[in-house]
Amino acid sequence: MGILAYVVFFIPLITGDHKKSPFVKFHANQGLVLWIAFIGYIIISTVLSAIIKVPGSGFFYYVPRTPGWLSAILWLLSIPFIALDIMGLISAINGQMKPLPVIEKISILK
Repeated sequence: MGILAYVVFFIPLITGDHKKSPFVKFHANQGLVLWIAFIGYIIISTVLSAIIKVPGSGFFYYVPRTPGWLSAILWLLSIPFIALDIMGLISAINGQMKPLPVIEKISILK
């Protein structure tokens, strides 16, 4: 269940396993915080992509598009989420309760 907290974060919450085991609760909390942060990132990047537009080119000249530099920056900013998810998975696979950097002090599950 600790591993599932990083893949499909809501399964340990639905089954109630986070209440039975401190290990599952720890990883369910970290997975939940990571997914909430990622959803926030998706919302912000979607709003930025919708606001910042440049004219298209060629046949699609009148179709505005997101500039390449913004797409590149948003893509680079998504990499830490993937890295944190992999770090959490490795920690759960090894049976450890290592807190993830940046989100280590945030606790949603009580």
